Amino acid sequence: MSPVSAREVARVALLGQWSFRRGQPDSGFNAGLLRDREPTATGGNGCKARTCEQEASLWGGVPTMPAAITADARTLDPHALARALHGDATMTAACPLLVELCAGTAALSLRLHAGRNARPPVSRMGAKTGYADVILRVLGLRPGQGHTDGTRYLWCEPDAGVRLLLHAYTDRELATAAAGIIRSWKDEDPRALWERLRAEGPATCPEGLTAREVARWVWTWGRSYNTKGPAAGFLPSESSKGTPVWNAHPPAYFATAIDGAPTLPATIHPDARTLTTPTLPPGTVAYMDGPYENTTSYAHLFPRAEQVEVARRWDAAGATACISEAEPIPELVADGWHKVEITG
Repeated sequence: MSPVSAREVARVALLGQWSFRRGQPDSGFNAGLLRDREPTATGGNGCKARTCEQEASLWGGVPTMPAAITADARTLDPHALARALHGDATMTAACPLLVELCAGTAALSLRLHAGRNARPPVSRMGAKTGYADVILRVLGLRPGQGHTDGTRYLWCEPDAGVRLLLHAYTDRELATAAAGIIRSWKDEDPRALWERLRAEGPATCPEGLTAREVARWVWTWGRSYNTKGPAAGFLPSESSKGTPVWNAHPPAYFATAIDGAPTLPATIHPDARTLTTPTLPPGTVAYMDGPYENTTSYAHLFPRAEQVEVARRWDAAGATACISEAEPIPELVADGWHKVEITG
């Protein structure tokens, strides 16, 4: 039984409909009702003054909808609303473990754990920073819930330099020390600094897992041309026309970004193909953003056939498995996997 009186609904509806200014009874009665003609939908006095029969006919066609109603959005507690609508359940499923099988800079994990403003300290080709929210939504997750759920993370990443950054996500002291080293470079010439650090050679991990190596990788990658890595060359502070280059950031920018990155409980592995699938807790999500077919490869060759094998393995282990690709993967579609377009 509704707590609202049907007669009161009818009274308020007709008061609003028959007022001089619709919905404002204080404006007075719509004198058009007294004219010697039927009110019409267009033109003339009384055009908004429907008869009782017309009003009743409209109300009879109003659909019944499942809705919650509050008087003031400012006083609404989203968590209380979730409990009211779903009991003690949250509005999205809990995720005890998120696996990124080609983690890169772990943009998806950062967004799940720390909310919509979380992003990697450096850009990298293929990163899903811009798509993280929609990918989480497709997976039935939302930004920020990882912290509440107590989510743990498993990252597979073959690039040694990127693994240095991932380790900094898991170790606040390491991240803070790396940020301090980057800040200490503030007075050096950016190109000279970049050239000197690049000349030290490729990053190594775990052998080179130090704060300085994290800082060195962040600077040489962050100031590389089009953020494609040291092999692509240095990104100058000014263009050939003398205008500032928008993403040629100074050391302070990268230091602040590392300091601001959340600390996540994660395990890091170099290669998804060699990882034995563990016993998974219910609600585990496994996401793969591997090299797309016929595009630039990653730090290791990971052809589609091997990606499909790895995805099937995690699916069989009970994870909600998902792969990003430029096109549906026929083998998985044939298995009954669903395809979702996220770029439109």
